[in-house]
Amino acid sequence: MKQDEFIKELKSLEAFFEKELTIEQMRDWYEETKNFSMERFRQAIREAKRSCKFLPKLSEFLDFLELTRDPSQEIGRYEGVECSRCKGRGFLIYIKKIANGNKTLEYEHVVRCNCKNGEMFHYDGGTMSNPRDRSKFYIPSMEEVGLYETSNSTR
Repeated sequence: MKQDEFIKELKSLEAFFEKELTIEQMRDWYEETKNFSMERFRQAIREAKRSCKFLPKLSEFLDFLELTRDPSQEIGRYEGVECSRCKGRGFLIYIKKIANGNKTLEYEHVVRCNCKNGEMFHYDGGTMSNPRDRSKFYIPSMEEVGLYETSNSTR
């Protein structure tokens, strides 16, 4: 959080409660809150305006900061499940061997696990009808490369 943004938002809090903090108090507030995102700081100010009758003390305000969530960190948040195959990562790395003349080349490849954790790695490039037109970011599943047989498989 930038200091000028901090001062602007804190001044709105002071104006709302019609009470000013001293320079020392403002320094303390900044030192204690500077590592939080600006959006989270603003949310805590809104919550303080809704909940408090008087300008909150720093300790009360820090409680509001702890209770608010940063929306930018909510994106992609995922609660994983335990999986014995991928160890909860959602993907597996395997060695693919390719014959090149009289040499055998080995490459590391990544596949999605078929557990719930693997769902977060599923991206097929949108609505591509031809599998060859898939995005370069596509990660195949274990079934697609033949590493894992589903219960419906006849292998």
